[in-house]
Amino acid sequence: MSRTENYRRHHQELRELLSEINSLLIAGKISENLEVVSSVVRKLFGKFGTHLAIEDQALYPQAIASTDASLSSLAKRFQTEMGPISEQFKEYRKKWPGPRAISADPDHFIKDTKDVIKAFNYRLEREEKELYELFDKVA
Repeated sequence: MSRTENYRRHHQELRELLSEINSLLIAGKISENLEVVSSVVRKLFGKFGTHLAIEDQALYPQAIASTDASLSSLAKRFQTEMGPISEQFKEYRKKWPGPRAISADPDHFIKDTKDVIKAFNYRLEREEKELYELFDKVA
């Protein structure tokens, strides 16, 4: 078992939620699925928050404290880069707290959600291919 196996599993769970949300983003159909969409988005909020907390409390401190300079440097860079993504997600959460907000502007919800999905998928991929790979080799 690799040291990043649980993080990778969390990523897969996040990807599944992102895919589920993406499949519901059909213009003109959002209002038919408001409760479902809202429920999946809430699940994503919870899963993402838990994942970030676990990484911030365990993975990143271990990687930054590594005697391997390349791992430590990469972890610091990734942690710094996560700030804007976390802020984007916080703003998204505030803007789209539930069905009422979504139904008020479904087209904008779709656009914002696709932007968040794209940012998350990009981040998950980079974290796995760059940080996790190096962490597993070094640690």
